[in-house]
Amino acid sequence: MFRLHESFLSWRSNRIATSEDLLRQQMDTSKPLISRAESGKSRLVFIDGVRALASLYVVLHHCCQIYQDPDASPRYGYYGFIPWLLRGRAVAVFMALSGFVLMLPVAASPTRTINGGFLSYIKRRARRILPPYYAALVLTLLCIAYFPGMNRASGEFWSKALPAFSARNLISHVLMMHWVNPDMIYKINPPWWTLGVESLLYVMFPLLLLPIWRNWGTRALLAIAIPIGFLPHLLLRKTSWHFDWVSPWFIGLFAIGMAGAVAQASTNLSEVAVRFRKLMIGPIGIVILAIGFATLWRYRVAMDYLFGLTAMWIILYCGQATEQRSIGQQFLLRLLESAPLRNIGAFSYSIYLTHGVVLMLLYRTIEPKHISEGWRAVIMFAIAPLLAVLAALLFYYTVERPMLPVSSRKKSFYAGKRIASNQWSATNALETVGSPPTSNVPIIK
Repeated sequence: MFRLHESFLSWRSNRIATSEDLLRQQMDTSKPLISRAESGKSRLVFIDGVRALASLYVVLHHCCQIYQDPDASPRYGYYGFIPWLLRGRAVAVFMALSGFVLMLPVAASPTRTINGGFLSYIKRRARRILPPYYAALVLTLLCIAYFPGMNRASGEFWSKALPAFSARNLISHVLMMHWVNPDMIYKINPPWWTLGVESLLYVMFPLLLLPIWRNWGTRALLAIAIPIGFLPHLLLRKTSWHFDWVSPWFIGLFAIGMAGAVAQASTNLSEVAVRFRKLMIGPIGIVILAIGFATLWRYRVAMDYLFGLTAMWIILYCGQATEQRSIGQQFLLRLLESAPLRNIGAFSYSIYLTHGVVLMLLYRTIEPKHISEGWRAVIMFAIAPLLAVLAALLFYYTVERPMLPVSSRKKSFYAGKRIASNQWSATNALETVGSPPTSNVPIIK
């Protein structure tokens, strides 16, 4: 009996010691904000919520551009929210998210390499992006060719899309090289201008940005990537080939997303980096961003960086692996992990591909009716976004989803109870966007 009692006390002391070790690990701020859980089944759900909000912002942004058609009869009315929708550059959010999501499994990997190597990575990107894109390209061209009014250029939005059927425009879009010339970049479907830009970043990621990070670290990555983004303008600003039309400073935003992934997932952060991370995702970070928006809102490039930095702040703030979350974290997580937002985020690529032509089809339908500017505003700012999302959902189920690998179709929409953001696998990080952990998800908008 004495030996049994002694064994029980030994087991209990070991159990208490183990619990204390776990508690110390949880409180150790040198640990990554996300843990490499063994299950591999969880997802950082709120990233899809961020993507959904940015997607809806892009749709509303283009609704404003279409609504303000100078040929509208009667003349369009002015509303106070329009400048804010036109001023924002939510595409910058997607550029930062792209760097974050692609870098996340690399930062968490002990080898700090891309799974499968460069060629496998390029094949996965092409397989994920190109089939839905080509399907949307064909549908858009059919709409332009056969729907009344779609072959007529007017307004800030659709005037850039035409002519669509020149050999140069068709070939450049098939090759996804329409970014090289300002006369081609907005043709056929203006929102697609970012496709070429993002495809270029996909190549720069493993060939340039990742080697810089591996050899010299995160600070060197930012110190090199951000200036590189401004070199075309500085060196070629007196020529017509300064490439401002492709926003080359997105390279810096992509690198900021990569740095955010390192801060979120790396196990090798220095003590200084840990303290800086903790400082920036607190009130000081909010104050800095607020001052930036208040003073720099007139400058396009500054707004791009502020939007991208805000996205990274939200991700790092929500991704803190703490047992007791603050009220602010709880509110943001409930919002971003809500079923509507995370499901919209799951088919955001379809929204990106289809919303432009859907909005124009609706506008060309109501245009001959000469309805009042008030009703036109209701249609363009309330009905049109809803139709764009529903059309994208239809496109997702009929085109995009069947083209996904079978392993990722079941993960495209979320079901069941919400998963805590600190209970996920860094090696399966890319499941956050409804795809397998193979960097297959397009982030472009």
